[in-house]
Amino acid sequence: MGVSSSALAQTTSAPAETQPQSTEDLDVDDLTDDQAAQMEAIFDAYEPQIAEATANYLAALEMMNNLLVPTTADLALSDAHDQVLTTRQALDTVVFERNLALRSVLNLDQRQVINDYVRAYLGLAPAEPMAVFPENLIGQDINTVLDELWADGWEVMVEMPSEVQLDRGAEQLDLALDRSGQIIDVRFSD
Repeated sequence: MGVSSSALAQTTSAPAETQPQSTEDLDVDDLTDDQAAQMEAIFDAYEPQIAEATANYLAALEMMNNLLVPTTADLALSDAHDQVLTTRQALDTVVFERNLALRSVLNLDQRQVINDYVRAYLGLAPAEPMAVFPENLIGQDINTVLDELWADGWEVMVEMPSEVQLDRGAEQLDLALDRSGQIIDVRFSD
């Protein structure tokens, strides 16, 4: 005996339910009125497509569920499985397209919110925070870094096997090195 439709609906959620449903869900910093209006228009335009794709996906899941009985032919199960995959792909595509449309409205600093929703939808781990200067120097070869720093106006004040101290006007940068010349720690002051 299969699972009832109401039980299936209670245990199966559509993947789109984990996605933002409005601009307020996004909680984007410094959203302009024009950006908010464009994003609401995108939500409104895609809502019927997402609702239809979700209904098709859930119907395919229900059909698959109903066929999972001992007497169902393998070919019927294969066809139902193909339908589940096809409808899921259609849903994934429309959600992704909507997220890209939303992302296109945002400036570079605001896009991380959408990137996080896309990662969550795809089951990817959250992005590691990107290291910024001077932490991004850790793990790099000192000779390569010195060439880049010299080009950026830094001057070497002290150079020892385990440390290099640089200066650029009122800014100081101390780089701790391991025996192979890799930067293992940085200290920056301005």
